[in-house]
Amino acid sequence: MSLTLRYAVRTDPGLVRQTNQDSVYAGPRLLAVADGMGGMAAGDLASSVVITKLAELDQDVPTVTMIDALDQTVAAANAELREGVDANPELRGMGTTLTALLFSGRAIAMVHIGDSRAYLLRDGRLRQVTKDHTYVQMLVDEGAITVEEASHHPHRSLVTQVLQGEPIEPNYSVREAIRGDRYLLCSDGLSNVVTMDTMGEVLREYRDPEACAERLIDLALRAGGPDNITAIVADIVPIDPDRDVPAAVAHRADAPPGRRPSPRPRPPNAMPGRIEPPRAAPNGAVAAGDGAVAADDSAVADDSAVADDSAVADDGAVAAAAAVADDSVVADDDHAVTGAGPTADDDGKVARSDDVVAESDTATDGGGSGEMAATASPAPRRSRFAARRLALFLLLALVVVLAAVGAWFMVSG
Repeated sequence: MSLTLRYAVRTDPGLVRQTNQDSVYAGPRLLAVADGMGGMAAGDLASSVVITKLAELDQDVPTVTMIDALDQTVAAANAELREGVDANPELRGMGTTLTALLFSGRAIAMVHIGDSRAYLLRDGRLRQVTKDHTYVQMLVDEGAITVEEASHHPHRSLVTQVLQGEPIEPNYSVREAIRGDRYLLCSDGLSNVVTMDTMGEVLREYRDPEACAERLIDLALRAGGPDNITAIVADIVPIDPDRDVPAAVAHRADAPPGRRPSPRPRPPNAMPGRIEPPRAAPNGAVAAGDGAVAADDSAVADDSAVADDSAVADDGAVAAAAAVADDSVVADDDHAVTGAGPTADDDGKVARSDDVVAESDTATDGGGSGEMAATASPAPRRSRFAARRLALFLLLALVVVLAAVGAWFMVSG
């Protein structure tokens, strides 16, 4: 059976930000979300550069070469960011997350870096298939802290990886395209303030992708809309010869004002930081229950997220061994990057991560037939990442020691 994507895209600046630094692309073969960071350092430019480069992949790419195609394109986008910073030092600090899905007709390949997210709804069960690149997630993976400790960690705001012209280690994965699967790709402006339970209810009840994406954005706005909000809802469906191939949809954050989507109408009484009860769902759909939306500083998720740190096997076969994680993830609110100190955005805010994934690299996901993946690393970059991790720990230890010495002098004086 020949399959295709039926998708819808929504993006909104939110209720606090004056600009929208999210860029997004959705086409017959490619879905991508990029959340720019850096504020005055041109986060909108970074996300636009990456999405423009990724859009070149919206074509038929053989299953066996999808991971390589993604890796080469991401590397080219990252190099373009490096060239931009070298040519204009004022752009130093700009960067962007990236979560993208490449569709071949029978397989789905994904690339992920940062804290935007991808979710998969299969057989009524919603699972997260990306894992945040955040400092607290790294500590949980190493067993240094628990998931509960991570939710209150003073450095939960730090993002460990984004595209900004520096060496990177994206996560790649591939899985079989299954009829009836529904994917959600979103920026943290959605996942930070709408719980995973609520997103699951909306994805199950709103069968039309347009209505579903609209509802998700409305819920984020009702929760205060503290950040830019972007969502792609995509269904894998049989090809219908009587329906036209859907047109590609793109939003570049750095586009001239006249070429950007006009602002969406706000939900009644929606205010920054204020939670409004959901409206009655249209067409008989069941709306998410009251209290299911988390405010900016109290984002909550359920315990069914699945971390995906996987990729493709030889000859286009989809290898079995998906990385599964327990507990849930709530992404950063705004972005800061480790290794160069926290990077504030144009509102002076820094990222937040309330919950994290406890990793299990060898566990196999039994949540549905057809889901298969294996760990991929197109280039051996682990040593560089380990060095950056060690430098970060040493820096934090030095800060603690200096603080203790200062306190001792104050007491003894």
